[in-house]
Amino acid sequence: METTPESGSKRLHKGSVGLLLLSVLLFALGRAFPLHVEQVYGGVFPLVAAAQALLLSMVPLSVSELSILLLLLLCLRWLSRGLVPLLSGLAWLIPLLLASGILFWGLNHCRPPIAQRLGWSMDQPRQVELAGLVGELAGELKALEGSFEEVELAPSTDALEELLTSTFDRQAMQWSWLRGADARLRVPLARGLLARLGIAGVYSPWTGEAHLEGSLPAPIIWHTAAHEVAHQRGIAREEEANFIAWVVLRDAPEPAARYSARFALLNQALGALGRQNPELAGELRQTLHPALQERRALVRQFWRLRQGALSRATGRVNDSYLKAAGQEQGLRSYGLVLDLVLAERR
Repeated sequence: METTPESGSKRLHKGSVGLLLLSVLLFALGRAFPLHVEQVYGGVFPLVAAAQALLLSMVPLSVSELSILLLLLLCLRWLSRGLVPLLSGLAWLIPLLLASGILFWGLNHCRPPIAQRLGWSMDQPRQVELAGLVGELAGELKALEGSFEEVELAPSTDALEELLTSTFDRQAMQWSWLRGADARLRVPLARGLLARLGIAGVYSPWTGEAHLEGSLPAPIIWHTAAHEVAHQRGIAREEEANFIAWVVLRDAPEPAARYSARFALLNQALGALGRQNPELAGELRQTLHPALQERRALVRQFWRLRQGALSRATGRVNDSYLKAAGQEQGLRSYGLVLDLVLAERR
């Protein structure tokens, strides 16, 4: 029986929409039954990640970036035939991308939170706890000054992958749910684009790649890379990815990695303390080591110069995505890492 392009497109549309509905249903059920998700998807996801890692080992470039280019060319081809072919193509392509994103990685959002896994009690950080944490981190950062060369804050992707693979594997010996494939980092060819979007790093659920903006200030490179690798290991919630980055880097063999971990957490703690007691936070900022103050100013200036309509739009989209995935505080969820850090200490 002969088929026409129109009938083929209709079948693709029905199939992709059906797959999307199924994936959304699975996500809803997963939110209701997180332990079942852990039992089933907790075993499936590492297999998906391993398959992605095997494929990525054959390609030195960002497969995600190449895929985006190919998809844009496909859309242009549809558009060259008219508006109707473009809309018809998007009608099956968009649901397919959404469904595969959920199935390949998105269901990790439904797995039990780290605090629940470890039996920790979560409370709002108290002012005295935040002030103590700031003082402790500031002292440790001061002690680390001079223990590494500045260039070590901005290592190659190979060096990042090697250390992060070893530190994640070591932590996974204690927390089995952190097991996974070797770290896979990519620096996009479109250098600077992610920064213009207000993004330091991004994980692609379709390819399993952790992308790192190539123009990042040195002090935040190690932490950003570890955050994205945490996503590779199935840690979906943003505050939990920040926490895992802290855990795997705080005792890393590289002093620069330990510095970056404390640098990131100090900024979070100072921000949270500033919302509770601006005067105290200001006083503590003045006591920071001069080199640390310079690095903090460098990072602030980096993001200030890249603020604009693109970064604001991306922020709104990311905020909506996080809320849809179950993180009620949206972008603010990144700062909830402090809840986990302090819960571990209690």
